[in-house]
Amino acid sequence: MSGYDINNFFYKEIQNSISTINFKQQPVIIAAISGGQDSMAMLNSLHGLSTKYNFKIHGAHLNHQLRGTDSLNDSEFVKNHFEKLNIPYTVKSIDVSKYRNDKKLSVEEAARDLRYDFLSKVAIKSAAKIIALGHTLDDQVETILMNIIRGSGLNGLKGMETLTTRKINSHNFTLFRPLLNIERNQTLEYCTTNNIEVRIDKSNANTEITRNKIRIELIPYLQTFNPSIKTSLLKLSKISSTVINDAQHNIKKTFNELVSLKGNHFAIDIDKFNSQTTYIKIEILMHTIRRLRGDLRGIEHHDYYDLISLVENARTGSQKQTCEFYCLISYGQALFFKNETDLNILPAIKGSHKLKIPGKMNLSSWKIKSKLIDIPDKNNLDLLKHLKKSPYSEIFDISLLKTDLHVRTRKLGDTFIPLGMNHSKRLKDFMVDLKIPSYDRDRIPLVCSDAGIIWVVGWRISNWAKIKNTTNKAIQINFESI
Repeated sequence: MSGYDINNFFYKEIQNSISTINFKQQPVIIAAISGGQDSMAMLNSLHGLSTKYNFKIHGAHLNHQLRGTDSLNDSEFVKNHFEKLNIPYTVKSIDVSKYRNDKKLSVEEAARDLRYDFLSKVAIKSAAKIIALGHTLDDQVETILMNIIRGSGLNGLKGMETLTTRKINSHNFTLFRPLLNIERNQTLEYCTTNNIEVRIDKSNANTEITRNKIRIELIPYLQTFNPSIKTSLLKLSKISSTVINDAQHNIKKTFNELVSLKGNHFAIDIDKFNSQTTYIKIEILMHTIRRLRGDLRGIEHHDYYDLISLVENARTGSQKQTCEFYCLISYGQALFFKNETDLNILPAIKGSHKLKIPGKMNLSSWKIKSKLIDIPDKNNLDLLKHLKKSPYSEIFDISLLKTDLHVRTRKLGDTFIPLGMNHSKRLKDFMVDLKIPSYDRDRIPLVCSDAGIIWVVGWRISNWAKIKNTTNKAIQINFESI
């Protein structure tokens, strides 16, 4: 292939990939450059089109400190090339090995985590939303095979896309892969034809790294069965993409019907979940976990089936911890969260605190208001109902509350007489009967007098503290989360 041909081919492919990007809204591209042939080909071809499409490039290079002097030389090489092209850039060095050991990750996982963290921070500082990555057609084939080996389902067969939205460090970015239809040997030809120097990463020959082993050993072996194995896998990827894209609308609709975000955790309606097909169940789990964690790294296919089994059994209190998140079954809901504290929606209260009556006070993250109410018409107590705007607002007969009122949380052995009952009941049994989640029980405020609990806030008042026909003065108490 002549130099003219490879350049035409390259620019045609790059232009096809950027044609859907609105550079008026996103005028800056962060180009992730390692110094190898793929990223250097990407950088130079994007640079050649930047004036025509009116976008700017900010170069980014991360030294992973994995190859000693070679890594330092890579950084210096890339820095010089950025300056040669007059491109603003950010170069940083970070100890991947230390991060890997601290987080107990593979080298690949640790490097990827730190690389995306670095790129996102460069993008934020540069007011950019697009991050360009040098993944090629060969990388796509390797990714598909890696996903097949992991058993990641249809989404794994889909592989990478030219444009993908990804949340990193609480910001949404567009990951842009302009070389995804270009083979690795073509990036080398492009660099050779245009006299672009490149760096050689010797670690690419290390078959202890999964991706390298797939490229060096597995793909050549598969080619002995099918010389066109790469083409076959890419066809499989396109078929999977079509199937998934057609199903996504219904999956998104089902997800919104089944899953709700509550504070820092997600809750799945178990009855609705169990009525879905296995494929939809896995998709719902994948969507939930991806939103919770940001990615699906480390999750194997059997993990989804384990979670499905857990949810189908629906036994309150049962749980599974895997891959940096938890799933807890609680009264008809499957709760997904990263940390146990994520389930605590209600503000915590420590100790016992005297209420200001009438008055206002802040307690933990609660705003508590109380006021006195005269009841001139004892035959029309229904007029008081409009004052109760929520489960966190209640009205009591003040004549029965002969002592100061205090707010606290539950203690071992607490009892009270729920509204509508004439006998005492253990508070624990009351909470279990109402299916109050266990993670909320120690945080529910209790309004108490010397006579006992008068209100389990948000749930029920005590029967003896209710408004009666003889009541002529009442107290209204409101709790509001700050």
